[in-house]
Amino acid sequence: MTKLIFYYLLLLFTLPFVVACSNTKEELDAFNSKKVQQEEIIDVETYLSQAGVTKARLTAPLLIRYNSDSVRVEFPKGLHTEFYALREPNSKDSLIVESHIFSDYGRYNEFNNKVFLRDSVICYNQIKKDTLWCDSLWWHQDEQIIFTWGKFKFKTHDGQNMYGDGNGTGFRAKQDLSEYTLYKSKGTMRVSDGSMPY
Repeated sequence: MTKLIFYYLLLLFTLPFVVACSNTKEELDAFNSKKVQQEEIIDVETYLSQAGVTKARLTAPLLIRYNSDSVRVEFPKGLHTEFYALREPNSKDSLIVESHIFSDYGRYNEFNNKVFLRDSVICYNQIKKDTLWCDSLWWHQDEQIIFTWGKFKFKTHDGQNMYGDGNGTGFRAKQDLSEYTLYKSKGTMRVSDGSMPY
């Protein structure tokens, strides 16, 4: 009898705790839908390599990775990317910094491997000394190209100055600025003697 009373009291005291901890499926779904899953990394330094050769180094003060329906990565405090080239074509040990991209904000889409940059975007070829300034820029990592549709200024090492005022203007180039195409731009461009029709 004493054992039965003990079990009865034990059940009586534990039952409210079990009931208090239960949630309906709707309550759990509502809680999970509000919950934003994210990871934060401070003082980021990461490298991109292909076929055992380092191609780029990215540094940023803060990286936030959102794990929602579509994974995205943001760099809310800016980022800096250095692109490397081989000093000698057949040597893996003689890398030099070829170009840079700076931005005050960046967003990376893992699905299509594209990066959107905005706010004080600067692309600089350290070897040729060509520089692009723009408000926003898309960087396609797979194709290794950059482009902007809007305002930009592009200055080359030999004194050419071109710009886009944002009215249908654009700039597309390899990420190292070695080849580029201008759309509806203005400015001064150097041409060789006899190359322009009169």
